[in-house]
Amino acid sequence: MIGVASSKSLLPNPLGLVLTALPESVSDARRLLSREAIFFSRQSAPYFEAIAKKRNGKALIHSAAGVALLGEMLREMKLPQGKLTLRRLENGRPYIENLSLDFSISHTDNAVMCAVTRCGAIGCDIQSERSYSDEKLDSLAKFFMIDQQLAEFAASDDKKAYFYRLWTVKEACFKCVGGTLKTADLNPYSAVQTFTEENCFCAVCLRKEVT
Repeated sequence: MIGVASSKSLLPNPLGLVLTALPESVSDARRLLSREAIFFSRQSAPYFEAIAKKRNGKALIHSAAGVALLGEMLREMKLPQGKLTLRRLENGRPYIENLSLDFSISHTDNAVMCAVTRCGAIGCDIQSERSYSDEKLDSLAKFFMIDQQLAEFAASDDKKAYFYRLWTVKEACFKCVGGTLKTADLNPYSAVQTFTEENCFCAVCLRKEVT
């Protein structure tokens, strides 16, 4: 399941995504957090308190929207209220305690995305298109593209689309399978899906359990 929350106009989407709007203010975000906290167990309080203490208003709004998308998906999956505990690993990655389910949350300027799976590990990424010059794109590309991808990027008719599509794919795969950003998308056991939502490029990487 994939959800995207956007403060821009919500377009019809071919993947049947769940769409909601971003909170318009920090006050709205705090109210949203309070509402969502009821769905999770009391042991999740430190998770919600850490979000509420964020001093950066945009970060708080993004985090609240991400939790709301997660809660919406879990309710859609008929999971019980008050029984799920949100925690974070030492590296900061959130997880739900004692539940065979993985989720990933990503945000960009005016949008937040969340993806959930019961089948292995998942990672997602969303990036809004920025007004980078060709020189800036070329410079950034060297940090995360392997040689073959750099050659394809240089020969592309739409370098900006190639850049953002591959960037989101690599970020999503890195969150899902680990490794390095340059090679995360080369994992043979992962599957990737990409799409666009208005001016945002999105990617989801799923790694199924190998038996």
